[in-house]
Amino acid sequence: ILQTQQTQALGQCRDFISQNLAAAELVKTSSTAAAAQALLQRGSDSAAICSSICATLFDGLDILRHGIQNEASNFTRFFVIAHTRQASIPPVLSQKCEMKALLRISAPSPSAPPISGSCSYDIMKFLKTLDLFATRIDRRPSANALPFHSTYFVEVHGHSRECAVASSLDEWTDDVEKAISRVEKLGGSIKLVGLW
Repeated sequence: ILQTQQTQALGQCRDFISQNLAAAELVKTSSTAAAAQALLQRGSDSAAICSSICATLFDGLDILRHGIQNEASNFTRFFVIAHTRQASIPPVLSQKCEMKALLRISAPSPSAPPISGSCSYDIMKFLKTLDLFATRIDRRPSANALPFHSTYFVEVHGHSRECAVASSLDEWTDDVEKAISRVEKLGGSIKLVGLW
């Protein structure tokens, strides 16, 4: 019996499954972590496809194989989420990493239709004011349906820091909050969507 979150895990690991577990009965679960947790109630003839961190989260599980995804360069992003940024975060292995954030930015809604391109100018001004390295910018139509008024999703990153050090995330959070404040002072509408 192979338990997994059907679509994502099977798609990423289909070659390994067909070569090594072709006769396995597939059992759907709501997530890969739920598949790992369900192993605790099943017999020893069961396995799950999940993140290796599940072996540390649930006592009694052992990692049988690493890197069973089809593509060696295929890395799924996993995120820790909570209702508040003050929630405690489980420790991670010590390593250098780039702290990242996702911001939603738009120019203030004008009282009159804007001159073509003026919002783009505002966004460029806001991006410069952020003073953070933008690694990705996605433009979407604004919800207010005004012509030439867009919302931008901007992924930014800071300097490499020690991931396992709690103060690194605190420093990164402070850097991002200061950048947000600078854009707000210029009249931009900006919201922190995520921080990692």
